[in-house]
This record gives sequence, structure tokens and C-alpha cells, in this order.
Amino acid sequence: MADAKGGEEKYFRDGAKYVCRKCKSKFFTKVEAEKCHDSHTE
Repeated sequence: MADAKGGEEKYFRDGAKYVCRKCKSKFFTKVEAEKCHDSHTE
């Protein structure tokens, strides 16, 4: 699912985990991965 700006997804899946596309940190929930992605400045 794309973000509101029409960009790419904020995370990708690695097995059962969600991975932030910016820092590659792994999370158990999509919400955590999205918050991590949003916390990075452009």
C-alpha cells in the first residue's frame, strides 16, 4: 500500500516481520514500521 503522497510503501516484509525501508529496522507490527519510517527526515 502506498503512502498518502503516492510514494512507495514505508516498509517491506521479511517473513513475519515488517522492515523499515529507510533504516532496515525490523518490527512485529506494520504500525511500528510506519512510525519508524515517518521518524526519519528526508
